[in-house]
Amino acid sequence: DNGELAPDYWQSRLHETAGAVIVGARRPLIAFNVNLRGDVGAAKEIAAVVREKGGGFTGVRALGLDLPRAGLVQVSMNVEDWEAAALHEIVARIEAEAAARGAEVVGSELVGLMPAGAVAAAAGAMLRIDGFDASHVLELRLL
Repeated sequence: DNGELAPDYWQSRLHETAGAVIVGARRPLIAFNVNLRGDVGAAKEIAAVVREKGGGFTGVRALGLDLPRAGLVQVSMNVEDWEAAALHEIVARIEAEAAARGAEVVGSELVGLMPAGAVAAAAGAMLRIDGFDASHVLELRLL
């Protein structure tokens, strides 16, 4: 009511009995982690290299974490724009950075869901199919 927020649609005052609802929307975020055999210092250095803020991939937020119960370390990421930062390219960069630091990629982890387009892009790249995109995936084409 005191004007600090202006709605994109409808009236700019609160309804007397219903109040207001604020809704935000963003593109799908992929929570993706890469596990390493190595020390947490290496994971933190690699995270700094791949994150956007450090000059790495666009839309990638990354942290290096210790996973003591698993005996591993992790580059934990939120990929906010999977089209600008393809997962297979991120993993390849992490593998190269890990090797340079005496660490080894031992696996990855998807937390939640990811867009089918991100999967298709990674599959096409890993299989080295020229011009591959999500329109070549039968189930996606049927949708």
